[in-house]
Amino acid sequence: MCEFTLDEEMCLLRAKRFEIHGWLMFYSWFIAGYVILFTKRYLKMYWFCADIIHFIIGLLIVWFTVSTSTKIYMKHGLDTGIHSMMGVVVYLASVALLFSGIVIAVWVRFWKEPVWTAFLANRTWAWVHRLIGYLTLALGAATITSGGINYANKQAVNSRLITWSWI
Repeated sequence: MCEFTLDEEMCLLRAKRFEIHGWLMFYSWFIAGYVILFTKRYLKMYWFCADIIHFIIGLLIVWFTVSTSTKIYMKHGLDTGIHSMMGVVVYLASVALLFSGIVIAVWVRFWKEPVWTAFLANRTWAWVHRLIGYLTLALGAATITSGGINYANKQAVNSRLITWSWI
């Protein structure tokens, strides 16, 4: 991979574009993803504020996922490895999450009724959004881990990154 350059100070090969992508995905899916889950589960008594936090953080997660993944794809194309294939699923699922979340928000805003107490169609959208969210959080964690392992394996110099990718 021609992206790798030698960082003599740390004595390891580095590819900044992949590192930025990896760190943004880590913060998005491991940290911000669970903040989103926390806001909807444990801050129900502050529904309006929790909803705004949920939306803003969700939008940032989708933005980071789509933008960094698209940049990697445009520069290097689609790899046939497991990380790339799982990444495509997370990419598509994050867009589906954004779409279903917007549908739910519009529904609640214009019909003035919480989704979970309204018609069957409303509850179905909420259920789909929740299911895709849980599955994407789990798949995102596995994808980030496989990306860290993949990145470390492509470096002939530093095998310590393999250990760190499992944390």
